[in-house]
Amino acid sequence: MTTTCKLADMNNMISGSGNTFICCASFESRCRSIPEAIERNKIAAAYVFVDKEYDNHSEGNKGALSALFGADAFVETSTEKPVHTASNISQTIKGIVKSGNKNLIIDITTFTHEMLLMIIKLIYEYREKFEKVTCLYNEAERYSVGDTIEEMWLTKGCRILRNVIGYSGQLYPNVPTCLILLAGFEHERATSIIDMLDPEKLQIGQSIDEDASDELQKVMKHFQGKLRASMVARTECEYFDFHCKDVDATVKEVGSSIEKYADHNHNTIIIPLNTKLSTIASAIVALKNRRIQLCYSVPETYNFEKYSSASDKVTHVDLKSYFSTIEFHK
Repeated sequence: MTTTCKLADMNNMISGSGNTFICCASFESRCRSIPEAIERNKIAAAYVFVDKEYDNHSEGNKGALSALFGADAFVETSTEKPVHTASNISQTIKGIVKSGNKNLIIDITTFTHEMLLMIIKLIYEYREKFEKVTCLYNEAERYSVGDTIEEMWLTKGCRILRNVIGYSGQLYPNVPTCLILLAGFEHERATSIIDMLDPEKLQIGQSIDEDASDELQKVMKHFQGKLRASMVARTECEYFDFHCKDVDATVKEVGSSIEKYADHNHNTIIIPLNTKLSTIASAIVALKNRRIQLCYSVPETYNFEKYSSASDKVTHVDLKSYFSTIEFHK
C-alpha cells in the first residue's frame, strides 16, 4: 500500500495523463519539491491550497507554484476559520467529481494535519467516484535547519485546540478521557495540549524510523527524552512505539493502544503531531471507529524561516486501498 523511491524516479510510479493534482503552497520550501518534479503531462488539472493567515511567509512559494499551475489554481483556506477551509475543500472535491476525473494525486507534504484530515474524509465520502487516489510525501532531510539539537524548534505553544471537522467522534459527559498523542519534535506544543485537555489516561506514541539518518535518530531521542521528563509526574502516562513512515504499522499500533482501554468506557481522542503518513493512519483508524475524535492544535507560531529542508525521498500511498479496509457503521 506504500512504496518509497527517489524523487528523480517519482514519475515512473505515476500512471496515466489525466490526473488531478492537489498540493499546498506553504511557508516551507519543501512544498515545491514534488510539484516541480512531477511531469506536466501527468496532470490534467491542478488545485493549490494556500492559507491566508500565512500569506506573508509563503509568497515566494506561491509565486513558484503559480508559474507551474497558474493563479486560477489557488484555493483559499484559513487556519482561523476551519469551517471556511472545510467548505472550500468540499467545493473543490465536488468540482473534481463533477468534472468526471477519476484519478487523484495529492501532495500531502506541507498541508496542516487538520487540512489533510479534512481532505481524506471528504475524498472518502466520494470514494466510489474515484478509481485511484495516490498520496505523495516528500520527507524532510532536516528540521529547524542550521540549529543544534538543543536549539531546535518547529512550533511554540498551543493557541487553540479543536476537534477536526468530520471527526467529531462520540464523546460522552462524565466519562474519563484517554488521549493518544502521536508525538514528534514539538515538545512545547505537546505539553500545552496535554495541560489543556488534562486527560484521565494519556498514551504517548514515540516514533520509530529505522531508515532515518543518524542525525534525525539523535533528534528523535532528544525530544522523546524531553517529553518524558515533562511527564514524569503524570502517573497515568504510558508510552508506545509507532512507525511514523509506515501507514499500515501505525494503524495497527494505534489500534492496539485504543484496545487497551476499550473495555473501560473511555472517550478516546487522537492528536497526530508527527509525519503526514502517521496522520493518514490516524484518519483511517478514526474512519474505522466512529467513536474516536481527532483533534488539531493551532500553535502560537511556526519556525517559518528554518522549519525544514527537503530530502530526495518520496513515499507513495495508495489511499483508495485503505478505504477498502473500512467497514462503515452508522
